[in-house]
Amino acid sequence: MKFTDIFIRRPVLATVVSLMILVLGLRAVFGLPVLQYPRTENAVVTVKHNGVIVQDHTELKDKTGAGAKDVPRPLDVAHG
Repeated sequence: MKFTDIFIRRPVLATVVSLMILVLGLRAVFGLPVLQYPRTENAVVTVKHNGVIVQDHTELKDKTGAGAKDVPRPLDVAHG
């Protein structure tokens, strides 16, 4: 008799075991402290054109690639 045959013969047992795994998994996810999640940092970019720095250490906040599309906007030119 294989391990899987037990669950084929007893579908109620298979359902109970599946629900127990689901409940334990949800409990573990919601019990995980926020400190355990990885830290994310905003991207910092430097834009150069022909060796001249156009924009230096510009911080891109909350740019994860998800959500609404960004509207293109002109870059500020840094003098100096």
